[in-house]
Amino acid sequence: MAERLEELITEVQDSRRAMEDQIKGIEKELKKSKEEVAQSVALKVKRSMPPEFRRKGNKKQFKFNEEVAEKIQQAAAGLKAIDVPADAAA
Repeated sequence: MAERLEELITEVQDSRRAMEDQIKGIEKELKKSKEEVAQSVALKVKRSMPPEFRRKGNKKQFKFNEEVAEKIQQAAAGLKAIDVPADAAA
């Protein structure tokens, strides 16, 4: 009877640890997502107020460069989101 009780206590503790680990993982993912959204919003706000240019060509080049920078950031975020096992990269 005492052994069974100890087994149950051990199982409950193991389950609790597993749930805590899952919660920590979810918290990490939420924090990461929150940071990505904040960066995205900051970039959009920055792009909504572009500087004034004297020449039309400079303005076009600026917009193009901003779009390229945004695409690079999106691609980098996409690559970070992909989980690649460490031994697969070797």
